[in-house]
Amino acid sequence: MADHLPSTSHLRNALAQDEELAEMLEDRITAGRDREPQIALTEMTAEWQMQAQTVALLQALVSQGARRKVSFPPLPRPMTATEKLRKKRREEARERTTSRIAAAQARWDANHPAPAPPTS
Repeated sequence: MADHLPSTSHLRNALAQDEELAEMLEDRITAGRDREPQIALTEMTAEWQMQAQTVALLQALVSQGARRKVSFPPLPRPMTATEKLRKKRREEARERTTSRIAAAQARWDANHPAPAPPTS
């Protein structure tokens, strides 16, 4: 029933911003038990979506006809709680990887001291 509500309804907005629901859905997705969730955002009305698509098509058209590379910044898009959670998890994974690399580099440096500079 909630799927038939307009994309600008308060319920759709609440679902899109619910962090507990986002975490539950993300856990199901990463476990491979479900497909990508399709949550409509209230900020993305039909008019907004048509304008965004028009801008994207115009950007593609301009970049094809340009003699030099034309770069347009992407249009801002609202983020759901699921997207925020994914971003947070990516940043945490990046931090873990960076700290492991730094620890391994420190261990290597401790076991392999730099040679003394040559004396003349």
